[in-house]
Amino acid sequence: MFSKLSGTTESAFVKAIVAAPAWLPAKFHGHATSCYFTLVFDVELNKTTGKIDIGRSQGEKIYTAVDVNPSFPGGDVAFAAFLKKNIIYPAEAKQRNVQGRVFVQFVVEIDGSLTDLKTLRDPGAGLGGEGIRVLKLSPKWIPGKQKGNLVRVQYIVPINFLR
Repeated sequence: MFSKLSGTTESAFVKAIVAAPAWLPAKFHGHATSCYFTLVFDVELNKTTGKIDIGRSQGEKIYTAVDVNPSFPGGDVAFAAFLKKNIIYPAEAKQRNVQGRVFVQFVVEIDGSLTDLKTLRDPGAGLGGEGIRVLKLSPKWIPGKQKGNLVRVQYIVPINFLR
């Protein structure tokens, strides 16, 4: 099975597979069927213990639709209060009387942290940058779930800048 690996390494892979949640069968025309597939593992040698760690990596799947969406701690009302408290309307936007809605996309990690922040829609004059700045101040979110498991979720929030 793992001809180029030591017995200890092979054992670690087998334990990871056995510990995985129940597998769903492949389907063909609506009926369960056998199939072959390849499993890819992220493997790292733990320098402290000298053992192999098989686990989640930053390359793990990012979901766009999940059973339970990520959420700001305290819900939408708390998120609105957080934005109101922390947004500083950019001077350039004030001077040019620019207002509008910024859409910021980010990934809510399984620990609740926000990564990969970027603006999808930006009226300009510093509004997009301010939206990202404020979200970087955000406390950790409640992560999303898929089939009961915490997962990485790509999420988009609108931030209104009105004067």
